[in-house]
Amino acid sequence: MESSEPGIFRSWSTPHIGSVPLVSPTMLSNISYYVGLFEFAQGSSPRIVWDNDAKLIQNRDLFLLYIVNTPTDFPSETYIPKPTIIKSVYNDLFYIAIYMQINDVEARGFTRPLVLVVAHPIKKLITHLYETKMETLENYADKLQKSAAETFPHDIQKYTVSIRNTIEKHPESKELLQSKVNELESMMKLMKITPEKDIEPYDADPEYFLHIKNDLRPIKKLTHFNEIKSDLLKFISNLPNDVIQSRSLTQLRKETYTMIESVYLRDSPTLINIFKNKTIMDCLFTLYSGHTLFILANDTNEAQAIASRIAVLTPFGQPFPVVGSTERSDIAQIVICMSFDPEKYQNYSLMDLDNQAEFTGIKCPQDSILMKELPKNTDHSSTSLVSLFSIELKKIGMRFLCKMMELSRRASQPEERVAQQMRSIGFSSADEPILKNWTAIAQQIISSIP
Repeated sequence: MESSEPGIFRSWSTPHIGSVPLVSPTMLSNISYYVGLFEFAQGSSPRIVWDNDAKLIQNRDLFLLYIVNTPTDFPSETYIPKPTIIKSVYNDLFYIAIYMQINDVEARGFTRPLVLVVAHPIKKLITHLYETKMETLENYADKLQKSAAETFPHDIQKYTVSIRNTIEKHPESKELLQSKVNELESMMKLMKITPEKDIEPYDADPEYFLHIKNDLRPIKKLTHFNEIKSDLLKFISNLPNDVIQSRSLTQLRKETYTMIESVYLRDSPTLINIFKNKTIMDCLFTLYSGHTLFILANDTNEAQAIASRIAVLTPFGQPFPVVGSTERSDIAQIVICMSFDPEKYQNYSLMDLDNQAEFTGIKCPQDSILMKELPKNTDHSSTSLVSLFSIELKKIGMRFLCKMMELSRRASQPEERVAQQMRSIGFSSADEPILKNWTAIAQQIISSIP
């Protein structure tokens, strides 16, 4: 029914499902990202420094050869040039490549080219990475460059002192080594350094400085790669593996703040206390289980402001409906009332704002996923709390929906197997009321996908 009270939102006569954008069921959720670090020189085959050996690349050698033959341009104003980033595709494999140069006094031109590559067969996932996570990925390249550059100033000074010492001992080599000397002087000018007087040269023949050394120091050692390897793998493992996650993570904050801006934004001490004493968990457990939350208050304006903020804490889409009256309590909705008849309803929860937000009804169990995963720090404004909770709740809902789509593509699963799958994404047996309600929602969403 429609409420006649001003400012009260419309009621829904069907269970709250929300408005979830539909996507193709093609998710490839079992395919991981390919990530690798390669060293290459112009015209030679790339050397694999390290990769995660993902199975999605059928011919890795051809892929890497394509990567390293992409033209790049590094600025010459600094001896640690900013990396070049390219987003492209090779044979239906989408990738991001970060081309960088690291310093090595033993290498030609005193630099060694590396490329850090992340690839996946789903374009939207690579686009999501490019648009939202590039700063983190670039930081890994930056760490590799800086690690290699730590000893380079000393190494280049020692090299310069040594070649000058060789020319003094072998004057006939001056003409042969002059181009190398010029190269060294240009590099030190770029670095704004001069050889320190106390640096001891190493004794070497002229041929040493003319010989192209192919047996260079290992990249892993030079860049301290093993120090960032675990963090890099963790970063890759946390990237979305399907288009639902990609879209949700990309728009998560935008949608959250859009919903929050649509309600009253003045701070609410009462709502802060509801978060602090965890009454909010009871409210959410009630709604997520498919039941009605009644808010009893003489001040309906304050009640509406609080209800509107709680209403946006939905995992799947539009806010829960906020109404002025109802004939049913088996609907996920929030009802604002100035009086309440407990004999009229069953399986509901009641929060009395006139009595310090006292809560009676469906309590949230201590081992519920809500208790385990929602923010513990409540020292924020009420608006910030709503924002923080909304983001985490949407992540939980997203994990659940992805798991349900995965299960829907399999043969019928035993109940214990399904329960095990739910535990793998954070739910417990205490969340059975939530899972029952959310499963019905997920089934409607999945059945609507063409």
